[in-house]
Amino acid sequence: MRALDQDLKALRTAMRVGRNLGDAFAWTFYQYDQASLERHFNHPANPHTPPGVGGRGELEFIRQTRPQGFLMLYHGITSFLRIGDVSFFDVSTGRISAIGELKSVLVEPGKLIVRLQTISNKRDKIPFVVPNQAGTPPANREQIPAMNTQLKTTLERQMKKMTEVVRHSKPERNADLKNAYHNDELATFAKQLSSKQLAYQRIGKGGILLGCSPFRGRSLSSRIYSKASQASVVRQLSRIKAPLATICDPALPDNSILASELDPGVSLGIPPLFWLASDIDFLERVYFMRAIVATVYNPAHLFEALRNQGYDVRTGYPKAGPPRFQISKKVSKDIAEIEGVDFFLRLIQHRFMREAKIIESLEAVLGQMPGFVSGRAARLGISFVHFF
Repeated sequence: MRALDQDLKALRTAMRVGRNLGDAFAWTFYQYDQASLERHFNHPANPHTPPGVGGRGELEFIRQTRPQGFLMLYHGITSFLRIGDVSFFDVSTGRISAIGELKSVLVEPGKLIVRLQTISNKRDKIPFVVPNQAGTPPANREQIPAMNTQLKTTLERQMKKMTEVVRHSKPERNADLKNAYHNDELATFAKQLSSKQLAYQRIGKGGILLGCSPFRGRSLSSRIYSKASQASVVRQLSRIKAPLATICDPALPDNSILASELDPGVSLGIPPLFWLASDIDFLERVYFMRAIVATVYNPAHLFEALRNQGYDVRTGYPKAGPPRFQISKKVSKDIAEIEGVDFFLRLIQHRFMREAKIIESLEAVLGQMPGFVSGRAARLGISFVHFF
C-alpha cells in the first residue's frame, strides 16, 4: 500500500510538471484573448485526458492532423483550457479564432472515426483539418454512426459554451503594466540560486524569496522519488532567518507572514511564471524540481501605502482559517469595497508585481466609479491583462 501510494504521488507530480509546461506553452497563444479565459476558468478543471475510445481518438486526431493556416492547441496539455478539446490559433491574425469539440467512435478493431464540431468567429475562415498521413483515404460516410439524442443534447450544450469563448473583445488599457514587476531582484535571486545551494533575495519592501536544492538526482524521476522529506527542506530553508526580520516594521500594525512554495502555474489574471523576464536556468530549476523556492510576504507595507491613499484597511487573523482583509475607500458620496484581496496579494507574492502598480490600478478603476454608480449599488470588475 505504501508503494502504491508513492507511485500515485509520483504520477500526480509528473502530471503537474507536464501541465505547468503545457500551460506556459498554450498561454502565449491566448495572450491577446485573455478575456475569454474567464469562461474557461468558470468550468471545473479536467484532471486528465478522457479514457478509452474518446481519449485515444483525441490523441490520434492531434497527432495526425495539421489544419492549414492554423496552429492547433490540445486542451489536454493544460489546466486552464476547459471548454472544448482543441483551440485553433489563426496565424494570420495572431488570435484564437475557433474552438473544436471531438467525438470518437470505434467502427472496427484498429479503426476510429473522429467527428470535429467547430465554432469559429469567421464564416469564411473555418479550420478544416486534413489528415497528415499522405494517401489516407477519406472516411466512408456510411460508416459514421448517427449521434443518439443524449449525445446531441450534450454537444449542443458544449457548442453554446464554445461560442462564448471565441467572441473577441479588447481590454480597456486604463493602467499600464510596463515596469510593473521586480525583474532586477528576481534576476539577482536567479543568479544566486544557480551558483549556491541556498539563496535568498528581498523583493520590494515586504517580500523575500528563499531557495534551496534539496534533490541530488540528475533525472526528473529520481527527484520525484527522492527520499528527501518535506521536513528536511524546511530545515534547509529555516537556516535563513535574519533576512525575514527586515521585511517587518514594528511601527506598522499589520505585520504578518504569508509563506508558501512559489507557484509557477496560471490562473485567471495571473500569467505563468515562465513569461516573466527571468533567467532560463532559474525557470528550468523551478519547473523541473531542481530547486524548491519559497516566497514570504508581509502585506503590512501595502496596507500602509493604501491608508496613505485614503483607503480604510482592516485585518483579522483568526486562530483557525486564513487571515481576513477588508479594504474600502470613500469615493464622492459612495463607499467602494475591494473584493478579492487575495488575488492582489498573489500577484505581489508569486509574480513579484510592484505594490505601487496594484494601487495605481485600483485608483484607475475607482476614478471611473462616480460615472457608473451614482448612488446605487454596483459591482465593477478589474481584469489584469498581461502582455509579454
